[in-house]
Amino acid sequence: MLKDVLIQFSLVTISLYLYEYCFVKLKPKHPHLNHVLLGIACGISASLCMLFPLYTVGGIILDLRFIPIIICMLYGGLRACVIGCVLMIFTRILVGGDALLLAFTCMIILVPLVFIYKAHYQRALPYRRKWIIHLVSNTVMFLIIISSLFYLDLLNTYYDKLDFLRHFIIFFVATNITVHICIIFMENIYERMYLRISIEHSDKMHTISEIAASVAHEVRNPLTVMKGFLQLMKRDAQAQHLQYMNLVLSELDRAEFIITDYLNFAKLSGDDKIEPLHLNTHLMETVQVMTAYGLLQRVEIQVLSEPDLFLLGDRAKLKQILMNILKNAIEASHYGDMIMVSASIDNERIVIKVTDTGEGMSKEQLLSIGKAFYSTKTTGTGLGVMVTFRLVTEMEGTIHFDSQIGKGTIVTLSFPAIK
Repeated sequence: MLKDVLIQFSLVTISLYLYEYCFVKLKPKHPHLNHVLLGIACGISASLCMLFPLYTVGGIILDLRFIPIIICMLYGGLRACVIGCVLMIFTRILVGGDALLLAFTCMIILVPLVFIYKAHYQRALPYRRKWIIHLVSNTVMFLIIISSLFYLDLLNTYYDKLDFLRHFIIFFVATNITVHICIIFMENIYERMYLRISIEHSDKMHTISEIAASVAHEVRNPLTVMKGFLQLMKRDAQAQHLQYMNLVLSELDRAEFIITDYLNFAKLSGDDKIEPLHLNTHLMETVQVMTAYGLLQRVEIQVLSEPDLFLLGDRAKLKQILMNILKNAIEASHYGDMIMVSASIDNERIVIKVTDTGEGMSKEQLLSIGKAFYSTKTTGTGLGVMVTFRLVTEMEGTIHFDSQIGKGTIVTLSFPAIK
């Protein structure tokens, strides 16, 4: 029996090692390819588990096939789930047996059950994810055992109840140990992936900072001189030349605006004034400033905040973060839209959400948010969002974007709370 358990454990974990090799070593450029690889790896693992089962009785096969399928659904999404389930179902048909209909019934119940849990799983913190996956796997396991017993009694199939109980205990222990190891393994893969992305992003930020610091000042000085002389020349310019003067001045203003973005990005921190900040006060002050900007497009800003929220940081940085996000939300909104700003506390962290119903962004655009020189606006430089990302990181916070085309965007900020 121990040999069968070790075989099942090896079949589940080896597939994850295969996925890690393809995911980390080969580094597929297309994000959807990662989900395809996970679906194939988990589907093969589930199929092999059926070929080397833990226990068989009355046509019923007890094995750990549902573990890779659960991993596949929670980490890979719908595409990976379809690939993994198709491979598993195909193998189950080839294996055959009297309990084929029971296996399909369990699968029909398993898929929607896991996707119900997935909504909570994606919003959960890492330590809660482990409990969610354990809850899902044990729920599925007990569902399989109860349905198996019902099936055996329905067909009046004789089986040794004591032997079945012994195998059920082994099945229970093997399931929880394997699930726990798989969770640690998958979380480690994604943690390393995010760490690699963070390092690459930091390198780009450092390079751009150096370029901005060395070039921006040298470019700004002659532009300032040109702008001053053009304003003097504008007084004596003829009417037919005024429109050209105004056009040149507007373009110089735009160039100065871009250079200011570069300088803000290149500005080194070190003179920060770290102090306890009453979020409610600073949030209302920022909203009052941005309300005037929103009125130009008839965009209204509403605030819903829990009282007495405090965090530790620099007040200038906090206001800059909020102003950048609100400015982008206003510019993305339609005439007469409303922007909702909420602030609450969750697990000792302050969560600020800015929700608009504007144009929204596609999945491809979301993946590029915060990258160097990327902007969804035709006249944007992308540096405003980069500055925001940098300031949030310096305040030990996190920022996350959720968006759909035509439905709007939700920007979620999270900072450590203090009492």
